[in-house]
Amino acid sequence: LNPRVDVPLTYQYNASIQYEFLRNWVLDVAYVSSHGTKLMNSYRNINLAHLATPENPINGQTANTSANVGLRVPHIGYQPTGLGGTYFDGSSNYHSLQATVRKAFSYGLALQASYTFSKNLTTLGAGDSSNSNDPLDLDQQYGPTGWNRPHRFIMNYQYELPFGTHQGAKGKLLNGWSVFGVTTIQNGLPLTFTDSQVGTIYGVSGGRAQMCEGATYASIPTSGSVRERLGGASGGSGYINKDAFCAPPTGGIYGNGTGWGNSGIGIARGPGQFNWDISIIKNTPIREGHTFQFRTEFYNAFNHPQFGNPDTGLRNSTFGQINGTTVNPRIIQFGFKYIF
Repeated sequence: LNPRVDVPLTYQYNASIQYEFLRNWVLDVAYVSSHGTKLMNSYRNINLAHLATPENPINGQTANTSANVGLRVPHIGYQPTGLGGTYFDGSSNYHSLQATVRKAFSYGLALQASYTFSKNLTTLGAGDSSNSNDPLDLDQQYGPTGWNRPHRFIMNYQYELPFGTHQGAKGKLLNGWSVFGVTTIQNGLPLTFTDSQVGTIYGVSGGRAQMCEGATYASIPTSGSVRERLGGASGGSGYINKDAFCAPPTGGIYGNGTGWGNSGIGIARGPGQFNWDISIIKNTPIREGHTFQFRTEFYNAFNHPQFGNPDTGLRNSTFGQINGTTVNPRIIQFGFKYIF
């Protein structure tokens, strides 16, 4: 632990305007931002081997080989990845446009729809550590957080079905029906591509993958629908264009090892989500203060497949393939309540 413990700081800014544009309908638009400094950067590798040259020898070493890795580290006696430290040098920033439309309950309907357009960047990757490629160079670590979804739309609603008001047995059957639901539409999560053969000359086995000459970030995703890009036993060439990546840099100053890959953090996105959860509820009054409730709940109501991220490990046999989902197939459950 670094003996100098700084206090992490987060600055938050927001400005919003709210306007009732129709009776019971309110629009809220806001700019929301935050900026973090001195964030905790834990378990950061601090003993990676440095590159030696005849002009700048390291502990008497003038060349870089796999055999002399242990002699090119700052602290001899520790492995390159065997000494980690906790520092307070991480940073982050977040900017977003947030818009919400709310309808107060009237005429049997209550509704809220929220849309967020945002960008969240950090030097700490998806967690609180910066060991992707060179941990001593935080600038090359700067990129989208692992949970950042630029576009996110959420709508929740309650609607009392207009079956009218009836008496007697007919009322017991037709009165008290409502529909509740939550709809989620959002981008996929950022993808960072790794290669287990990167960084060996520094004493590590793995880092970010190397882009081929002429390849761009735009050339990484394959074309077609997500179902056409699953890869593997599911068919298709996969979600990722494998030809966009090449072997890591070797030769020259890297001796018989490999250097860092040149791809960035969060340079592509996984599949998004489009999900409906719906509940149908029937409330039947028994007597004053006593109600019998029947519920039918549909999770992923339309049984729409929503896929997880592809394998982003370049050397894996399943690289570029999608082998899982983020939402279960449709689940229907029934519930009974006696409320008193």
